[in-house]
Amino acid sequence: MLHDFRSTSAALLERRHADPRVFSWVVAASALANILGLASSIYAIQIFNRYIGYGLDRTLLTLTFGALLAIALEYLFRWIRFRLAGRLFLQQDATEQYTFVDELNRTIDPPGGGAGIYQLARNQQQMQGIHSPSNFLTLLDIPFALIFILCIYLLNPLLGILVTIIAVAAILLASWHSNRLGRLQDAVSDAQHQLDTSLQNTARNETVRAFNLAPVMGQSFRDRLVESSLTRHALATEQNQQNANITLITAITSVAVIGIGAISVTQGQMDIGSLIGCNILAARAISLVNQIGRLGQSFQSWISLKEELAQAEALPRESTTGNQLPAYKGKLELKGLGHTFDEQRGPLFDQLNITLEPGSIALICGANGSGKTTLARIVAGLQQPTRGQILVDNLELQQIAAGQWRQSISYVPEDPSFLNLSLRDNLTSLNPGMSDEELKSLLSLCGVRELVDHHQDGLEQHVQGGGIALPPGVRKRLALARALASKGKLVILDEIHNGLDQAGLRSLMDALSLMMKEQRTILLCAHDRNVIKSRATIINLDTKPVPTIEVVE
Repeated sequence: MLHDFRSTSAALLERRHADPRVFSWVVAASALANILGLASSIYAIQIFNRYIGYGLDRTLLTLTFGALLAIALEYLFRWIRFRLAGRLFLQQDATEQYTFVDELNRTIDPPGGGAGIYQLARNQQQMQGIHSPSNFLTLLDIPFALIFILCIYLLNPLLGILVTIIAVAAILLASWHSNRLGRLQDAVSDAQHQLDTSLQNTARNETVRAFNLAPVMGQSFRDRLVESSLTRHALATEQNQQNANITLITAITSVAVIGIGAISVTQGQMDIGSLIGCNILAARAISLVNQIGRLGQSFQSWISLKEELAQAEALPRESTTGNQLPAYKGKLELKGLGHTFDEQRGPLFDQLNITLEPGSIALICGANGSGKTTLARIVAGLQQPTRGQILVDNLELQQIAAGQWRQSISYVPEDPSFLNLSLRDNLTSLNPGMSDEELKSLLSLCGVRELVDHHQDGLEQHVQGGGIALPPGVRKRLALARALASKGKLVILDEIHNGLDQAGLRSLMDALSLMMKEQRTILLCAHDRNVIKSRATIINLDTKPVPTIEVVE
């Protein structure tokens, strides 16, 4: 725990670079607040030694007024420093979150896809929750426990040694609890993941009913639920034990200080006022020391999250810079292109060499898992090949700005999805200047004009749930309209005919005819090589590892 505490504390203190002047004010306010915290001990000592001994009411009023003033100032400084600390964190946190999400959105083929990106963003938010102004200020307060203990030493060295021993024991106990809590939290996370998986399977109601899987899923869910409950109970028990131990240490400290201090009082080594003051100081010192345990547990979670995010930062990302592509004419050249997911299974394809002139049609065919979608995503710039080059109008694709390349192509993925935006925003993202008339014309060409005409909001209707509620065929046609809206000279269609009815297929053929007339280069992925009736180049990915290429007249 101590290593985690040191490294995380160092990361928290790095916030001083955000605004060194504000950081200095926060430190100064913390010092003043904690020094003013000595007022209650001084007040107790003076009351017992001066007022009770002499009985002067003016002395009581003066001491009480001074103590209340110190308490008010301590509260004020703590309020001020929290507001100042917020300036160190809030703006930078927002910037870091935006930058991190932007980096994630440029990640090439992230693990888990969109769900993986969402979880990483949530992890980053959890890290910021741990790196909070509250924890930062607590960290600044902890060293002042040494000042309180030093004051006890000055009043009574024996009590100073006693409180020091208790403080060290509290730190060691906090470290022990933190390690145990870390292991239990990992166990709870694993159990929750298994439970979530079981719930997701159970949620597939139709599959469960159709194949009589209710008994199997019920038993699986019951087992996962019991395991999750047991691990959560173990974690709650450990947390309760930690809180109980903190309460016990605080009580023992008070009893030990008063008990041993009473002996010193009877022996004339200290007065009653100093004893009461030592007890107050000891309580404050041990309270600060106990914060190490609370922070240590949070910091351990921070270390775990940091390791996960470090792995995400190592993933390849699209470059935001690159050469500008002149008016793209549609030429595509693959030179020695190959891709491998698993070295033991061998490459999906290798040494793929082909040149497609503007206006050419190429059919990428093969069985399930042969690499059609992978090749389409590589050409679209969404995935990096293991080896080889892609040249577009004789320029290497990796040297071209990714955003400009997307505007130069028309891409329809195998399973298209949309964002929770208006229909217009979804369809014109690559060509925001497209007029409503042009967009409606495309929708007519793709056979989905009625979505606009029969809806009161027209193009402003909001797409819900990424369009998952729409029939697959309708999503395919909308995706085709979105692709055509970019007016890209290279068209990549991944299994677009799947899920289309006869009307949808006619709309697809009309769109293909239009694209051929406009001399666009077309890459069409399909299982059936007879999908294209006109002259085309066939790339057969069933031939491993080097695909066969033939030209069909």
